[in-house]
Amino acid sequence: MIVENQLPLRAAASAIYSCAQSILADSDAKRLRPKFLSSGEVELGNLLIFSQEQYYRLISRGLGIPQIRNLFLSPIQAIRLILSLGRVGQLYKSKDVKVSSPIQLKASLEAICTYLNLHPYSSKIFKPEQGFSILIGISNTETNFLICYEQQNGWKVYFLENQQSASASLLFKDIKIAQDAALGRLNSWISLTNGNIVVAGRVPLIDKFGYVARLVQKEVPIPG
Repeated sequence: MIVENQLPLRAAASAIYSCAQSILADSDAKRLRPKFLSSGEVELGNLLIFSQEQYYRLISRGLGIPQIRNLFLSPIQAIRLILSLGRVGQLYKSKDVKVSSPIQLKASLEAICTYLNLHPYSSKIFKPEQGFSILIGISNTETNFLICYEQQNGWKVYFLENQQSASASLLFKDIKIAQDAALGRLNSWISLTNGNIVVAGRVPLIDKFGYVARLVQKEVPIPG
């Protein structure tokens, strides 16, 4: 059972792991995939244990204090883990939009899928949409993602080499607009009216997706 106040942290963790897979060695990326313990604490790399408050600080500020006894069991591995998380944080500060924007967009979609699967109301409103899919992409680029439902895995996001048909589509005008959306800096209503976002296809799916996306932007911390 998911503790409700853990959900934003779980969504943030899925986004961080998605980024880590893109920029880190596989072994380092796996260390950033946390375990949420029954005690309510969060464990990273089978090594560092954080309270939920300190894990939130670690994500949003880049500085969280783990249990001291674990820190000294393997100090080199602990430092490597913290540095890996720091590299993800630096990605969110990068000025190289061409590189960072697609990674950040994928990460934000992973966080949204976490809510689609685990947030009670989001899961409820998306249940009628399980037979449909939504394409998220950036116009005039090769950055395209498909979100669809799988019986065994729930809602998942996949990278597509080319745009393909889907029940609904949401396309960002350019990589900067996509980055602003991924970082919660975009007003979706204004963007729809001025053409920075173009939507098509199944309207109920688009509306519900927008609702969950705004909820995630409001509740989920972004690496800092």
